Amino acid sequence: MDGAEQNPVAQVQTIRFEGLSNGNADERAHLYRACCDDGFFYLDMQGTAEDIDAAVQDIYTLETQLFAMPQEELIQYDIDKLSPKKLNGYKPLGRNHGELAGRKDGFESYALPKDGIMGLGVLARFQRPAIIDLYMSSLRSFTSAVTTAAKAILSSLSGSLELGLDDGFCETHGSHLPSLDLVRLLRYHAQPPWEQGASHLPHTDLGSMAFLFTKQDGLQILGAKSAEWEWMPPKKGHAIVNIGDCLSLLTNKMFRSCRHRVKAAPGQAMKERYSFAYFMRPDENALMQAVSSRLVPKVDRQDQVFTSGEWLQKKYAMLRKDTWKDDENWLLTILGVFLANADTSLVVATYPSIASEFRNLGDGPWLLTVYTLGISVALPAYGATSDTFGRKKPLLVAYCLFCVGCIISSFFAQIPIVLGCFITALWQSLPEAKSRREKRTLDVLGLMALAMTMISFLLLVDIVGKGANLRSRLFVALAVAFALSVVTFVLVETYWAQSPVISPTLIGQKKLGSYFVVQTLLLIAQFSSKLINA
Repeated sequence: MDGAEQNPVAQVQTIRFEGLSNGNADERAHLYRACCDDGFFYLDMQGTAEDIDAAVQDIYTLETQLFAMPQEELIQYDIDKLSPKKLNGYKPLGRNHGELAGRKDGFESYALPKDGIMGLGVLARFQRPAIIDLYMSSLRSFTSAVTTAAKAILSSLSGSLELGLDDGFCETHGSHLPSLDLVRLLRYHAQPPWEQGASHLPHTDLGSMAFLFTKQDGLQILGAKSAEWEWMPPKKGHAIVNIGDCLSLLTNKMFRSCRHRVKAAPGQAMKERYSFAYFMRPDENALMQAVSSRLVPKVDRQDQVFTSGEWLQKKYAMLRKDTWKDDENWLLTILGVFLANADTSLVVATYPSIASEFRNLGDGPWLLTVYTLGISVALPAYGATSDTFGRKKPLLVAYCLFCVGCIISSFFAQIPIVLGCFITALWQSLPEAKSRREKRTLDVLGLMALAMTMISFLLLVDIVGKGANLRSRLFVALAVAFALSVVTFVLVETYWAQSPVISPTLIGQKKLGSYFVVQTLLLIAQFSSKLINA
């Protein structure tokens, strides 16, 4: 497929509904492994009771006609005004946060409630454009076939986890009205070749399962082993099924809720793309806590337990562009960057004077070396601390320590800036500490190996610069220490550390590599200009 040379094709399981519904042991085992390992799989729909192929074709026709309607007519069914639970209505282009120009998404959608399609409960007479009624029979056939397949999957997974009838997944999905399930029709708008952002932001689905149908490429999933984006091309007669957040929460994340996105191939234009999906959710009052099974990992969880309805409302609020909080800490970011650069500039500007005071100007550059070494070791430790205790507490402590250091060093000019940063951080809302299961452990061994690597390398550079004999014992000892430190650091980060200082998966990522190159060049330019002037 186009773009496959830049991104590999995902190698996921194909599950046969017919084998699953007949209780085939191999099919059930493949399904279980797919949910644990990938979170995505193809489902061969052959064998469902309904004629799903004809229904699928009719729904393709429905969505092309529906999205061809004038915008002023569709917006009368605005989903944010029509349905507080986001089960019914139209979402216009650009309403969600995204990667395209203006930080918008690149798709419009229309949601149809399962209860409304099947004529159940209070949604039996849900508001909708008249054109949907022309295809209501096909929508019912499609919904019936997919819910049958979904029940077979849930029943199989319940059996794999040794759950009984009363505590299995089927008991919390579709056993009570009203249902939170829905069908969503999607139209992705064409984009020019230079617009390379994702039309649908990388995300996980908020429900239990999604059954996607499309004829066109564009879906990418984040590979569990490769940690790279992989293409998930459509297969005729198959649904693309993925595990969502709710089913992952019900298994303490043993079942993988995989991030995915819709994006054009690199260097190519995003073409107009139609798809539709059935989203299955737990019953509204179902608690999002792990099922009781000896096979599900136990977690000492202190997080608040939400109902399914509460979880969906919180997740939906995060999607809307007008509720996205990514920019609300811009002032704190600017002040922090300014303070960090002011500190670096102060060290660069004053180290000759400090060295001169001690009558040792030749060793003045070591002040810069020690400063850089301290930053390199302290930043990873600070990151792990922030993951453990949240962003705010470590940041406030850091500002306090910085202020104390300024007072001790008599650098009083920076104190007003530090106080401004402290007050701003105190006022801002920052991410809280992660749950115990998600907290990082401090990679002490990796930090020690990194420090030894940098120290031995810098000492080598120093003695070589002073014309030392390359056969001297000191040079050989430092060279051996440097080599051993590098090997130790690589082995620790690759095979030992649970939360590496520098994850091996980051190596080779173009964006990250470019960032390091730019930062290195800036530091070289900043330091070398001072050395030349000195």
